[in-house]
Amino acid sequence: MAEAEEARLRRVIAAGARAAARLDTSSTSAKLKQAAGRVAAGATAQHDLALLCSRQGRGSEADRLLRALGMRHRLSVSIFAPPSTATPSPAGLCGAPIVLDGVLPPAVIAGLQRALRPGAAFWEEHG
Repeated sequence: MAEAEEARLRRVIAAGARAAARLDTSSTSAKLKQAAGRVAAGATAQHDLALLCSRQGRGSEADRLLRALGMRHRLSVSIFAPPSTATPSPAGLCGAPIVLDGVLPPAVIAGLQRALRPGAAFWEEHG
């Protein structure tokens, strides 16, 4: 399944690159919109392919794809890895959140409590 998705994304990326290479600003607005749509679809597919590569542990390829889009940072590939089987999940609660005590240092918790207390600027700024 992943191979088919990767092949599809690579075809969309190639179509976007061809559209960008042939982009003629003197074209009619309809043709420009069509070409712009292909270029945008290619960029979106390139981003999606970088995510797919990350999920497969192919960080170097993800980096190359994202740099070509002008991105300088990405999440760690380990974020996209499937959950470890070493951490048991609560029986019968598939998809339920897991609570882990003591994961964050006390200073981080205190900072979050200050920033998110009732009446804090955060709530005004974020509606």
